[in-house]
Amino acid sequence: MEPIPKKVYLYVVGCPENRYDLEQVKTFLVRRGAETTTNPGEADTIIINTCGLTRMNEKLSVEITKKLQQNTSPESKIIVCGCLPKINPEALKELKNIFIIPGPIIDSIGPITDHLPWETDKPYDNTEDFSPATYPHRRIFEPEKIWNLKKGILFTFDRLLYRWTGICPPKRTRYYVKIASGCNRHCTYCAIRISRGRLRSQPLEWIVERVKEGVKAGFRDIVLIGTCVSSYGQDTGVSFPFLLRKLLEIDNSFRLYLRNLEPEDILQYLDEFTEILKTGRIVYAELQMQSGSNRILKLMNRGYTVEEFTKVIYAMKEANPKMHIRSQVMVGFPTETEEDFQQTLKLAGSLPFIYVEPFRFSARPGTPSARMEGHLDPRISKERYQKLKHHLERSQLSTKIKFAISYLIESLFISPQVATK
Repeated sequence: MEPIPKKVYLYVVGCPENRYDLEQVKTFLVRRGAETTTNPGEADTIIINTCGLTRMNEKLSVEITKKLQQNTSPESKIIVCGCLPKINPEALKELKNIFIIPGPIIDSIGPITDHLPWETDKPYDNTEDFSPATYPHRRIFEPEKIWNLKKGILFTFDRLLYRWTGICPPKRTRYYVKIASGCNRHCTYCAIRISRGRLRSQPLEWIVERVKEGVKAGFRDIVLIGTCVSSYGQDTGVSFPFLLRKLLEIDNSFRLYLRNLEPEDILQYLDEFTEILKTGRIVYAELQMQSGSNRILKLMNRGYTVEEFTKVIYAMKEANPKMHIRSQVMVGFPTETEEDFQQTLKLAGSLPFIYVEPFRFSARPGTPSARMEGHLDPRISKERYQKLKHHLERSQLSTKIKFAISYLIESLFISPQVATK
């Protein structure tokens, strides 16, 4: 049997769930004697966790794979995993001498071991918990340490960079817990069900223990992530609000950040959800608007109207005025008219978001929208995207300035409370 590869290089494209999954694979490899490296040129094995949710991420995944092939030894093994091989395997056909394992990388640990001749007394066990202990977090400053101005400014810059641009700084103060994967929805533009399958929620007790571990380690910002966080428990009979209450009962030393909430879910338990928000301990949430046109929302099969979405946003802000809400908006969906676009432009700029990320529609193989008639000329789609981007930059400027000032004050002068329980 060949010896274990001396060094493994890991690369990820895409969402926080993809990054979290890759860290789980890293945990698996390290436990079995592998050494990870940040230099692909010295790696014996390269594992790339790809994304195929948009054409842009697909292109980036392919380009990164090609670049790594050019800058590594011919003897190195290159394993391509993740969503892209599942969503659009054709995009990888031109790549030679790579091992392709379709589907989420965390579901591919077994097949990965087939390409890695491990010399270990710890074979793959699908019941093993690979929750990353070292996902790119950064501990909060200890209260006994005195912040100097330089650290405070750099710390603030990192956080503002992420809030304003969506770019994640290399280090974070947050502790991530993945509560579910997969989605039961049927949005006509989305390929996530092709890649990640149906909703699979983690056990309630497991999530509570992970959060307790983060609190004990000194993190005060806990981020719940997943493909569709607000759908948690729909496959197990546990409601998302129930989970939130259980987590907030642990102690009062931390705050919750919620990613990937679906308006259709929130509408089902809006009163209960807003009561939880009144505690002030859920400080951030993401709800994707996608369009300001009811006609387009219906074609997207989003499950809510503009009026219902607006109701959810204002109910959340009324329950916790200091809460930061982020959203995404798509332009260029098939048959989108100028009137549809103007409705989106108006709504996106009027709602109290801290940040809105604009997207251009990207036809994904296997999705209903890819087969629809009325696809827009790419030039029109690009023009609308630029208009929306500039409109959002202007309309959200005052909000961002207020956020920057408040966060600067918090970062420089308010000492965070470290969890001690």
